[in-house]
Parts: sequence; C-alpha cells; structure tokens
Amino acid sequence: MNEVIANGLRYLTDIDVAAMTVYIKSLAANGESEVITPSSDELLAGQTLYDTHCQECHLSSGRGGFRKAPPVAGSVLVQAKNPSSLINVILYGAQPAADIPASFYTWEEMADFGHKMTDAELAQLSNFLRASWGNRGGRVSAATVANQR
Repeated sequence: MNEVIANGLRYLTDIDVAAMTVYIKSLAANGESEVITPSSDELLAGQTLYDTHCQECHLSSGRGGFRKAPPVAGSVLVQAKNPSSLINVILYGAQPAADIPASFYTWEEMADFGHKMTDAELAQLSNFLRASWGNRGGRVSAATVANQR
C-alpha cells in the first residue's frame, strides 16, 4: 500500500480526487455486518503474543510509539473486513516505499514474524489486535492465515 500512495495516489490531480470521491460516495452501503468475536482464551493467547513481539513498538495502549510504529488501536488496516493486509504485514513485515524520503516516513521498518509464529499463533495475534482498544474486526482463523502464507 505504501508504494500505491507513494507512486500513484500522491500524484492525483484535484479533478482525479473529486472524481474518485463522487464515485465512492455513489456506492451503496453494505450496512453493519455481524462481527464474530474471538473466545477469551484466544484473546489471552493473542495478548501474550502481542506482549512478547509487538508491545515494545506499538505500546500497551496500541497507540504506537513516536517514530517507532504506527497505532494499531483504531487502525483501518487492523479492522478491515478482509484481514489479508494485516496478515501480510505480520507475516512479511512492512517497509516504506523506496522513493519516500526518510524525513517523510515516520516509522521504522517492521520485521517479518512469519517465521516466528505458527498459523494458529498468527491468527491469535490478529484476533487480539482486531478485538482490542475498541477495534471491531472479525475473527481470523488459522486456516485463513495458512491460505495466505
């Protein structure tokens, strides 16, 4: 996504932005869908993984550390209906696009955790992120992670 923003969206003209806005506003709303909440055991396991691997940068509040990591609390990526972007970031890490100056990018690179966690653990971590700090993302299964790995 960083590359899309850096290499595409930042070059849009005002007319392009207006056209995209009109189009998006014209789409019908899907309405609220039911969110399947993970069990308390899943959330506890996810919190343990978060405390071990994520808390140092994203903090216990989920708000992220200045120049360290973005917030996961309230994050659109974390709460998205389709969790694939969140799973990708945890599996493969995240780096700024190559042509973005360091002064523009405010966070460090995120390491990949795919080799450190099983599919079940990654699902537990995702579920913790998607259900904490007021986030309202649906449950992620180990099978979903395995399919994406």
